[in-house]
Amino acid sequence: EIFEQHKKKAEVEASQKKKSKPRKIRGALANLPKLVDKPTEFDVLFGRGTGPRQHPGNKDYYRRVGSMRDAYRAKSTNSEEKTRIANEILSWIRERGRFLAKEEDGSDRWVEVDEAKAREKIRQALREHKYEWERNTTDRKVKP
Repeated sequence: EIFEQHKKKAEVEASQKKKSKPRKIRGALANLPKLVDKPTEFDVLFGRGTGPRQHPGNKDYYRRVGSMRDAYRAKSTNSEEKTRIANEILSWIRERGRFLAKEEDGSDRWVEVDEAKAREKIRQALREHKYEWERNTTDRKVKP
């Protein structure tokens, strides 16, 4: 009899918990890209040219990558350590902003980039030569 009471009480509690949980979006809706109208100063923009190069988030990103490049490229650094370095940079960006790419439809909106693409961008930047990094972070003066 006591066992049955405990069993019923547990069933009631379980049914109440199920009702109170918010529903998760599943299927195709869950995989839709997040659109952004205007990047913040902490976002890292994918792309080439002066727009992304001069964006404050990209400048901070390249400075952070530059500070960790030597450790990443050291001969004593194994693949696990390289992954840790890339993940550390990814976490640092995600705490502040996002990785964004221009939407392909030609609009002025941006799309949030998935973690795998962001990590690949980080790893590529860590492999780049110092000259390329300096070129991406310095302001160029144009002669009149």
